[in-house]
Amino acid sequence: MNFNLPVIGLFLLGCSQFHTINADVASVELNPKILKPFLEEHCVACHGEKKEKGDLRLDTISLSINNNDTAQHWQEILDALNLGDMPPEDEPMPKNEELEPVLDHLTTSLVLAKKRLTEIGGEVVMRRINQREYRYTMEQIFGFKVPEELVPENAETDSYDTVGYNQYFSTYYFERYFELNKSILEQALKFSGKERSKPTIVTSQPEGINKRIKGYIKDYDVKMKMIDNGATLKELDLPDEKQKQMFIDRYDGRAGSRKRYLEQPFAKKGIYLENSNIIRHASMRTSSDPRAYYKLRVYAGLNEKPHELRKYIEIKDSNKSVDFLKVKGTLEEPQSHEVMIIPNYNQDRVNINVSENKPENVSLKKYLKNIGDKKGLPASIFIERMEIEGPFYNETSVFESLYLEMKNNTSDESILAKKLIEEFANLAFRHRSPDQGYLDHLFSIFQNKMKDGVDFEQAILDPLAMILTSPSFLYIFEETNENGVITNHELANRLSHFLWSCSPDKTLQKKALEHKLYDEVELKREVNRMLSHTYSEALSEGFMSQWSTLKRFDDVPIDLEKHSNFNNGIRLSARKEVIHFFDTLLSENLSLDKLIDSDFVMINELLATHYGLAESFSDEKFKKVTLPKDSPRGGMFGQTAFLSMGSNGERSSPIIRGALIMDKFLHQPPPEPPANVPELKQASDKPMSIRDIVNLHQEKAQCGSCHRKMDPIGFGLENFDLLGLWRDRELVGKKKVEINALGHFPNDKEFSNLNEFKQNLLDQKRKLARSITEGMLTYALGRNLEFSDSQAIEEILNSIQSENYRTKDLVLNIVCHPIFKKQ
Repeated sequence: MNFNLPVIGLFLLGCSQFHTINADVASVELNPKILKPFLEEHCVACHGEKKEKGDLRLDTISLSINNNDTAQHWQEILDALNLGDMPPEDEPMPKNEELEPVLDHLTTSLVLAKKRLTEIGGEVVMRRINQREYRYTMEQIFGFKVPEELVPENAETDSYDTVGYNQYFSTYYFERYFELNKSILEQALKFSGKERSKPTIVTSQPEGINKRIKGYIKDYDVKMKMIDNGATLKELDLPDEKQKQMFIDRYDGRAGSRKRYLEQPFAKKGIYLENSNIIRHASMRTSSDPRAYYKLRVYAGLNEKPHELRKYIEIKDSNKSVDFLKVKGTLEEPQSHEVMIIPNYNQDRVNINVSENKPENVSLKKYLKNIGDKKGLPASIFIERMEIEGPFYNETSVFESLYLEMKNNTSDESILAKKLIEEFANLAFRHRSPDQGYLDHLFSIFQNKMKDGVDFEQAILDPLAMILTSPSFLYIFEETNENGVITNHELANRLSHFLWSCSPDKTLQKKALEHKLYDEVELKREVNRMLSHTYSEALSEGFMSQWSTLKRFDDVPIDLEKHSNFNNGIRLSARKEVIHFFDTLLSENLSLDKLIDSDFVMINELLATHYGLAESFSDEKFKKVTLPKDSPRGGMFGQTAFLSMGSNGERSSPIIRGALIMDKFLHQPPPEPPANVPELKQASDKPMSIRDIVNLHQEKAQCGSCHRKMDPIGFGLENFDLLGLWRDRELVGKKKVEINALGHFPNDKEFSNLNEFKQNLLDQKRKLARSITEGMLTYALGRNLEFSDSQAIEEILNSIQSENYRTKDLVLNIVCHPIFKKQ
């Protein structure tokens, strides 16, 4: 790929701006009262003034960790203690009560030191827009939906995807962005001004499928008749007698099964979604306009009275799940189900597949056994027909409006190009005027293309793509005054990326130009307006998916052969439940303590079935459902996503759940498991309960210092299995034993059941509020928090305490606090 060198130079120049953090902030001080007595008793004899084994002296080692070398020395000491390598076998081993506080203190201190040393590495890159922000911004500018998999991925990080330190760039990413931007702009130029089609209805019919099935049967029957009439192998076009016999043996399974399919009472009128090689899905397609959306209507009914889990269909567009719907019609009276389809920008056709919502790679026989359906039919759902209506258009996109306005005002292509480059750059650079030399360079590229004989749209393509690949678009620059306070313009950008994950709209930009955003009344009015906009879903998606570590849920390897009811629909719905729940807290300004316990859930019909909730749904995809008084649901602890991520994919894990609760709800993140500690092995050949297995962690000093704190917390959720379903007993060997939910918190407060567990957490809800506040502040500012931010965090927490830590109040107080306005 050949790029103009000045353009690459401009990009690299933008990526080379860094700022430095004071290294004094990095120091982590170790406690001499904990370490000195232990080292003198067990270590200094071999690593002191008289002996210096391994070139390591522990009598003079610094207790101040402020550089990587010192941190590495202490890490090696911790590793040796964790492995049991030190003290050596011929020396007396320290008792657990001696070793545990040392391991605990060193582990915690080194985690903190690692964090601080990373933060002050000398160079912190500027803030780059992430995958989500790029996609939202493209939709904002062009009205196009861009698939996530096409956008260069974010860096792997333990923090939020908005944090500048975690972001990196290279010419490889430059090239990927450049090609993607060209592709998007090519579509934008192609469709700008193109006549908008009137909605039409395209209908699928089953005749084509039935015709293919009849043709398949006919071919088999013809060959079988030839065999009955004594045809030779050559006439049959078969190589040998073995293949002939195989054909005969397979006849009933192939041709016979298709005959039986066509004999079903409504086979001529529609499609039975059989879980076989005959028909797995109903499909249709039609051309699409990426500026528009379409309405898919599926007319479906149930075949007899199937199992509750077999009443759902999965709808895919181009092999991507769009929705999951419960079929309520009958064979005689199919019912219409409507779904909105939004094509991707590069999708010239809508390709619809509808199938039963079950794991694809699990056989029907295995599936029916797992869900307890002894009389299951091959097809539980009948599709009479499908319709796609459209296109339907939203408002004309910002780019299309800009391009058409300029195109209609001038017939001179050079003037048009110059104006378009300048105005588009101003738009893409978030209303920051670009340098004239930069604009001149882009215009010269356009002129050279025109001289080569290409048409206007091809000539303007590269300059516009370069604008979207410029640091001024891909990075968020923030100017400050002499007090380090960002301008109204930068405040508008920070606010829009925090709440919407994209650039300011005209209303917000107007407030910035009028210098009104530093008026607290105006600022709060803007925040309330923005939170009521559909764009605000980006805050719930972007922040909550990361605070709740949904990436872990995505990666939990649940065996669908064993747990077939955990299908694609449940997994995707459970993920959305977390985001919809937080969005409800935000829109209704509910207390953050609803994350601990609530009298409602935000679910769709599929999750209602999964949770055993008798709730009727009409057109709602997700809705707020009030829980029965005796329901164990409510808050995150009743949500499948949280409970499944608190498992190892095979069984529930009080260890993982306890660690998640300590981290998110008690704001005491446990340290990472020590390196090289031998894996825990079951100490008995006999079946053991989960509690007995977990207790093994606490018998080793290397494990006990942490696991005695977090394991007992996780037992509070032990009545939920790895799929988030309630149980009173667990299977141990071949017997079922009662679940024991007894546990305690690090403050020694005990609980014996789920209600007591939740109440104890509610008594400590400020810790949850702090966890959310620090996370949201990190997400909003685009940087990791430091000790100097502690006062601001306390002030924000104190300001929302009187109203019981309400969610929208938290957002308002973050935005209105001075910390939000500083670089």
